[in-house]
Amino acid sequence: MNMLRKVWMLLKHRREVRMAVSSALRLADGDANAAVLGGLTDEEMRAVCDWATEDVGKTVVEVGTLFGLTAREIAGRIVNGRVIAVDNFTWNPFGLPAAVHEDFTRRILRGSNVEVWKMDSAAFREKAKGLGRIDLIFFDADHRYEAVKAELLWAKSIGIPQICGHDYGNPNPLFGVTRAVNEVFGKENVEVVGMCWRVKL
Repeated sequence: MNMLRKVWMLLKHRREVRMAVSSALRLADGDANAAVLGGLTDEEMRAVCDWATEDVGKTVVEVGTLFGLTAREIAGRIVNGRVIAVDNFTWNPFGLPAAVHEDFTRRILRGSNVEVWKMDSAAFREKAKGLGRIDLIFFDADHRYEAVKAELLWAKSIGIPQICGHDYGNPNPLFGVTRAVNEVFGKENVEVVGMCWRVKL
């Protein structure tokens, strides 16, 4: 993209970008009120980072990275590991066009050693066949029951030792995270911090 086009895109979407930057900074600062826009609370972020860094030299995948804040935080704490952020950039809470959303996320992740894979969850699961061992996967993409259950069954079938996600207990009637997690793993096996959840296999 040449400089003139970048300037034009920035001017065209300056209001949306300003809102996204402002919200991203609030999310990064742990503003719990901003968590409704797709981020994690401080407590949830600490838990996910602790889960991801229990061992060194691992591969961590976040499916549904949104703006990459969780992936960036994990990458800053992981030693000799690999962090992959997966998103198809078709949804964000500000209604940013997909190209602007992707560019903004890549800028947030610049210099963080996070690999950005532009694809949806199903495409990732297909591509992951050649990835090797995944030590922890964090699901926060499509929250519908059928989509979540498909992700969980796949992760379980390939033996990912830590399977995690967001929005467990979320009362949104369109979300099926809690039902899918409980059906696949059994409620008694689920560790919950805020709305983040983890199962260790």
